[in-house]
Amino acid sequence: MAGFWLLLALAYVVDPARWADESALWGFVSLRGPLTAPLLEGGAHLADPLPYGLAGAAIVIVALARRCPLHALAAAVLLGGSAVSSQVLKPLLAMERPVDFAEVSAASYPSGHATAAMALALAAVLVTAPAWRRHVAVAGGAFALLVSFSVLALGWHFPSDVVGGYLLAGVWCLLAVAALRALAARVPQAHAPSARRAPDPRAVKAVAGSAAIAVAVAGAALAPEAAEYAQHHTTAAAVAMAIAASAAVVLAAVTAATRR
Repeated sequence: MAGFWLLLALAYVVDPARWADESALWGFVSLRGPLTAPLLEGGAHLADPLPYGLAGAAIVIVALARRCPLHALAAAVLLGGSAVSSQVLKPLLAMERPVDFAEVSAASYPSGHATAAMALALAAVLVTAPAWRRHVAVAGGAFALLVSFSVLALGWHFPSDVVGGYLLAGVWCLLAVAALRALAARVPQAHAPSARRAPDPRAVKAVAGSAAIAVAVAGAALAPEAAEYAQHHTTAAAVAMAIAASAAVVLAAVTAATRR
C-alpha cells in the first residue's frame, strides 16, 4: 500500500517521474496503427466488466469444485474488493495530466483494466493446486501484461496507472491470504484443499518446451523491429521492462505467501 501512494506522489508531483511517464506513454502510443489497433482493442477489452465477471465466476467455481470454500470466498473478496476500490479511488485521486497525443482521463489512477487483469491472475493463483501455482502465475502475468500494454498503446492510461493497479490488486490478494491463514486456524478442514496429483513432469516440460520454441521463433522474427523500436523509444522500452518486473514481483510475492 505504501508503494501505491509513493507511486502516486511520483507520478503527480515529481517532474522527472512525470516526464518519464509521458515519454513512455508516447512510445506505447506509437505502436498503434491500422493493423495493430484491432488487436490492441481486443486485448484491452479482455478486462471489461463482462469478461471479468465471467472469468471471476469461473475461478470461484474452480475453488468450490476443489472443496476449498474459504479459497472461493477469498477469491471473491479479492475480485470484488479490487474492482470496487479502483473505481472509487479513480475520481478521488483525479488530477489533470494533459498530453497532446492521447486523451487520458484525469481520473485514471489506478487503471481499472490493469487492476482487473492482475486481480484475475492473483485469484487464479490463489485457488490453484500448489503444484500448478507457479505455472498459473506465469500465464496470469502474461495475461496482465497483454491487457496493460494494450491500454497503454491505446492511450487510455499512463504507465504509472498500470503499476498502481497491480499494487492495488496485490494489496487485496495479500489481505485475502492473511484472512485465509486466520480462518484456517479456526476451520482447518474447510481450509484444506482437496488432494490433487502433481503435474506430470514430462507434460510440463513438453508444454514449456513448446512455449519456449514459440517465443524464440516470434522473438527472432520481431528482433529487428524490436531493436529499432527500443532505439527510438528508449524510455518506453525501459518502462515496459519495469512494468513486467512489477507484475512478476506482485505475482511472486503472492505465490510465495500461499505456500505457507
